[in-house]
Amino acid sequence: ANMLPRSPSILLLTILGWAGVLSVWAEDLLPSYGDLPLSADIGSLDDECSVSDGGCASSFVQLRANLHSDDHAASEARQVRSNRRRRGGSKPASGSIPQTLAGVVEHLWSVDAPYRLEPGNGYQLHQTAMQSTGSRSLGALFQYVDEAKLRQMPCTASFLALLDNFERETDKQETETSQERSEVSRFMEELMATPHMKYAYDVLKDWKSISSDYTAFGAQIKKIWMTQYSLGRGPIASSGFEHVFVGEEKYDKKSQKDTITGLHNWIQFWHEEKAHHIEYLGSKSQSGTHLVSARFEWKDDDPEKEYKSISTMLVGSSVPFEMAMLSVAFISFGGEAKVPGIYFGNEGPAQIVSYSWDSHGETFVRTAYLEA
Repeated sequence: ANMLPRSPSILLLTILGWAGVLSVWAEDLLPSYGDLPLSADIGSLDDECSVSDGGCASSFVQLRANLHSDDHAASEARQVRSNRRRRGGSKPASGSIPQTLAGVVEHLWSVDAPYRLEPGNGYQLHQTAMQSTGSRSLGALFQYVDEAKLRQMPCTASFLALLDNFERETDKQETETSQERSEVSRFMEELMATPHMKYAYDVLKDWKSISSDYTAFGAQIKKIWMTQYSLGRGPIASSGFEHVFVGEEKYDKKSQKDTITGLHNWIQFWHEEKAHHIEYLGSKSQSGTHLVSARFEWKDDDPEKEYKSISTMLVGSSVPFEMAMLSVAFISFGGEAKVPGIYFGNEGPAQIVSYSWDSHGETFVRTAYLEA
């Protein structure tokens, strides 16, 4: 009894304070995907506390009531959003922003419809059962691609111009010429003019994952994807864009061999296969028409053979579609996404995965890809 505060107002503050601690502790046990704004004015509490204990206690009671009400609403919203995203979710009524990544991808897929290539008229695949590394290729994966329509896609020409700007080995220093910087600027300008990226911006604003205007959003996209960084103590030799869309070669300590990492984009795969640099070694499943998980060898100017054991690509889709989809996943999940239940029309389910790379206090894309 001697340990209890003597003043009733202080006793009330103590009880309410412990209630707040327990409330926060309980809330932290639930999955969180972003806070909703609180209606309580904490500044008014500071002003009243300087007058008297009584005024402070009165304001604190009101503040706790507001916090409790807002915390309850925020907790409910986070739980609904958490559950939807964890299972992939579904799109709410037409006209509203989906609260699930699956719903966002569904809408982006419809946005991409006028631009992407479809199986049959747009491209034809020759898929075979997966071969072991070291086997001979049984033929090219891409038997036909409508190059005229491909080059009419938003950003295709500027994207293709970027593909020879990188050293594929992760232990070789990257150097960027003035022409290459101009090519990046042109690509980013075209990318941010697409309906895909404008929709990605609307989604991230609605989800409160960003607070910037569209110009600043474009700068953020360029930074997280195009900034070059070193992997550990090595030279500046990588970026999220290079890893995901172009592909890299690195030494694998476990196998003691150089291996291929990244290269999740179908246009780069087709481009390198057309140049006879890629040998297709079969697919995980031969039933997919857009979702293709392939094994391949990627040749360069050395005699060693470097392989990618499996890489999932979304064949036919435009570059803006993939940039928008992967950027929303990366930014909304703080760089670390692992979201199942994703469909592309009737094809799926797939899982979107992303990981970040921190360098000098900044966070960049390390990888972002589909698993199927």
